[in-house]
Amino acid sequence: MLKSALIEETAALITRGPTPGGIPVEPENVYAYGSSGGGYAALRSALYRDGLNVIAINPQTQLAAYGPKWTRRFAQNCYGRKKIEDIAERYQGRFTALDPQILKNARHIFYAQNTEDQEHMDNHFNPFLNFVAQQNADDRLTVHTFADPPVTPQAKTKRHSTPYCTTFARTRRESDQRGCL
Repeated sequence: MLKSALIEETAALITRGPTPGGIPVEPENVYAYGSSGGGYAALRSALYRDGLNVIAINPQTQLAAYGPKWTRRFAQNCYGRKKIEDIAERYQGRFTALDPQILKNARHIFYAQNTEDQEHMDNHFNPFLNFVAQQNADDRLTVHTFADPPVTPQAKTKRHSTPYCTTFARTRRESDQRGCL
């Protein structure tokens, strides 16, 4: 109950503005942004705010398809269960961004995906694209893919912080090429 009220109150706050009297907020200027689990939350936020613009970077789109280490922690900490399968059926709608209402409510979704992350490609990105196509909602989705290779343990030991890295490395790729942290 408390979590539901918190989400509804947050949506109301966004609608009326951050001050008690409210600052007018044009619907096209309201965004939810997140990466990974925050990307999942940004997508799900469209359920509570009609006309929301969503920016999701490498999001999980189905919690049950995420790694067991994390889903076990989630199930234990949030529901007192050992694994997500123990609660998924009862709360199935809460654990997915493959919800037609998200596509209906979202003004637009910008989805950025690292193509080097095969687990996310297979378990989250491709199912989401297929879902959007099945819902005939392609017009609400902009997709950006990029290739950012994973950092190996060996590469981490060679990385360092320098004035160049903190001042001039403007992109992750440039940072990786120069060995920045």
